[in-house]
Amino acid sequence: MAAFDANGQKTWLTYFGPDGPVEPSGIAVGPQGKIAIAGTVVWSAAPWQITYPTQLTCGPTNYAHPICGTGFIQDQLAYKQWSPPPLEWRDGWVAEFNSGFQLQWSTLFGGSSQWDWLHDLAYDLNTQQLIIVGETLSPLGTQPPGTAPLPTEAGFPWLEQAGGYYQPQTPPGLHHEGEPRAWIAAFNSAHDLVWCTPFGAAGGDWNGFCTVATSKENSGTLYVGGWTTHQTYSTQTCVPPASGYPKCNTFNPFTFPSVVGFNDNGTIVRFNANTKQLEWSSFVGLLTVKDIATDDGALVHVIGEPGLMNGQVHLPLLDHPDYYSEPDHVTIRGSAVLGFDVNGQFHGTMLGGNGLDYITELDVTATGKRVYIGGASTSTWGMPLNQPGTVQPWYVGANLGDRDAYYAQLTLDYTVGVDEVSERPSSTPLFVYPNPAQDWITVSLEEAGTYQLDLFSPDGQVVLGSTVSGSVGRLSTAGMAAGPYLLRCSTEAGAMVGANVIILQP
Repeated sequence: MAAFDANGQKTWLTYFGPDGPVEPSGIAVGPQGKIAIAGTVVWSAAPWQITYPTQLTCGPTNYAHPICGTGFIQDQLAYKQWSPPPLEWRDGWVAEFNSGFQLQWSTLFGGSSQWDWLHDLAYDLNTQQLIIVGETLSPLGTQPPGTAPLPTEAGFPWLEQAGGYYQPQTPPGLHHEGEPRAWIAAFNSAHDLVWCTPFGAAGGDWNGFCTVATSKENSGTLYVGGWTTHQTYSTQTCVPPASGYPKCNTFNPFTFPSVVGFNDNGTIVRFNANTKQLEWSSFVGLLTVKDIATDDGALVHVIGEPGLMNGQVHLPLLDHPDYYSEPDHVTIRGSAVLGFDVNGQFHGTMLGGNGLDYITELDVTATGKRVYIGGASTSTWGMPLNQPGTVQPWYVGANLGDRDAYYAQLTLDYTVGVDEVSERPSSTPLFVYPNPAQDWITVSLEEAGTYQLDLFSPDGQVVLGSTVSGSVGRLSTAGMAAGPYLLRCSTEAGAMVGANVIILQP
């Protein structure tokens, strides 16, 4: 782990964990400058036993996992009920440092199954609680609720909060050996476990939580992104289901149908951070959810990588004349950005080029007016790179297959830009329609002026150009070859205004 100051100078650097595989999965900054990290340990076992090195100290360890602090403490991997045992086990871990980078608390977190994952964490500023999410194959267990299973016990540290959502492991179909279920847990400021519940479809199937976000102001909202192989909703509302996937739309009326015939449906779930009651739960199409972020709890954004079925993307894509939008143009692997508010979904767009597009990180400002995205791409054309500022050319790789990192900022109107000063970019947003197009492309700009429009072919050549005076321009594309093109708009002085991927149809 490393820390840097505002000038980019390194102020802290340390290793953490034993001499063995420790997979970090998240970092969060909390009240009073606290820093929490979490992940999953991967450990091999000798026949019929597990040996994972721990050391009861908050100081440096000798090739061991530090365990220390007060509250919930699990200093050994839970007993694994497998006969004979497999070659590897996984358990979660979480640790917290103070603002001076001193370790204050560190524990393992897992159950008696072979596989327990801890995927992400976040602080809730309203309750001062630390939230962690993951997936497990572990059963309910016999230990007291909220305590770590002893090495001789089978279980997982489930714990019900009075009045909150708690999905007991009934009916029996919820726990099928080899089928993971999602879980979410909360620790208070004293590191006591105060809530831990399974979540998923009753009746089996795979379920997982992979990312969690909390509101940046004190509104007390938890959003969780995940996945499930289940394909039907429960007929019950906002309560643990007797069958089907939990369904709830008291906060948001949006409900997307599952895509039948495909294993992984992406999911979005919202809890009240205070009461832990379920407020919203929905499928979001064939999407491998990668990250989720919210502002003050009213707006939430989800990013992920779409899955294809019969060559088609099945996502709630939603164009809006004021937002940046790309049509469905996935060839191998694409990326998607979805936005929701209290009225339902307000936007959904693809984001990528002609190659493999990986989208991994997401954050938003407290006002929700700027959305930050990070990822990587092998695309040689089609990425909507934009300026002002200095950017690499949009031919980011010498050959299709070279992978380059990218960063994108989307404002509330979803225009791609890099403005870091105002809540709205100084450049003028543009809206292009129709898209896909055939004979004509109309470009609408928010402010009148003189602009240059250039249309680039997939090999990077300018195949069409035009000057626009006013706020609306048209380009004739009649007779041009079908396929994707990049439309770039710049000011009379040459400053970039925006760029859109355009699909021409025969």
